[in-house]
Amino acid sequence: LGAPLGDEHYLLAGLDLQRNTLEQMKDGDSELDGSGTFAHETHELWLQDTWMPLSDLEIVSGIRAQHDTDFGHHLAPKVNARFDFRHSRDLTSFLRGGVGAGYRAPNLKERHYRFDHSSLGYVVHGNEALRPEQSVSYQFGGGLHYRHRLWLEGNLFYNDIDDLIQTELLLDAVDNPEGNWAVYRYENVAEAETWGLETTAGWEFDEHWRAVAGYTLTRTRDKQTGHELTHRPRHQARLALDGPLPVPGLAWSVRVRYQSSEYVDAAEASRSPGYAAADLKLNYQINRRLRLFAGIDNVTDAQRDFSDSSDFRPVAGRFLYAGVSAAFGD
Repeated sequence: LGAPLGDEHYLLAGLDLQRNTLEQMKDGDSELDGSGTFAHETHELWLQDTWMPLSDLEIVSGIRAQHDTDFGHHLAPKVNARFDFRHSRDLTSFLRGGVGAGYRAPNLKERHYRFDHSSLGYVVHGNEALRPEQSVSYQFGGGLHYRHRLWLEGNLFYNDIDDLIQTELLLDAVDNPEGNWAVYRYENVAEAETWGLETTAGWEFDEHWRAVAGYTLTRTRDKQTGHELTHRPRHQARLALDGPLPVPGLAWSVRVRYQSSEYVDAAEASRSPGYAAADLKLNYQINRRLRLFAGIDNVTDAQRDFSDSSDFRPVAGRFLYAGVSAAFGD
């Protein structure tokens, strides 16, 4: 629900009610410990105020109240602000920043589910002892736009996290008696921090061509051990390019993504390799109602080594497809 309050405020309120259940059966028998079915409910109420004290200044504050049948009550406040600079009719820039509290209770999958990918070299076990994750996040950034056709944006972030939920490799269970696969389990990291930089840049050559590139640098640390956190690559980059081809009605798009290697265990003994992948798609608009398309996902065929349980590159390799899209009516 939303409603204005005077000329400078706009209030929003929302309600979210969830009930989740989990069963896991094999040959008619439950694979879960204890009860054959787990369930819990979450009730959330959030309030937000958007305040425009000046035409170029926007301040958004809010609070989220949550009640979880397994973890009780929690409040999470936030406040963010943005100021726009109008240098000329063509050139604009802005600064923005914010601070907010985060809270996430572990879901039923993280607490109870047994994810069996032993055929791919690993399994993931739930952990009933998980505690809710809590954090305080800080952000500061800005951007520069020229005629809305050329832009550059950047954002610095820092997150201070208690009881971070992540998967960890159980080193003493790699050569387990059940088979030759790695065993992972959801665990809490008592104290952790993440910080880094997010950037994006874009250029619309003309009304038909558009290129967007982005890069994210992420640093992490377990405060107790000094080690990096698992499954968080330090470098990620992406590139998107869209444009027409000489044939009328024919257009193409390219998506390229890269991520560096990442640790898969808290002791920093194993890494998953980095990789680069690209997707290519062609669209041919025959008329207003009929469109043909074809493409190749993962052109570089970046795929994990299934004999290496520490390799978490994509499961699927190169994938080719084609199809037709038809629209009916007005």
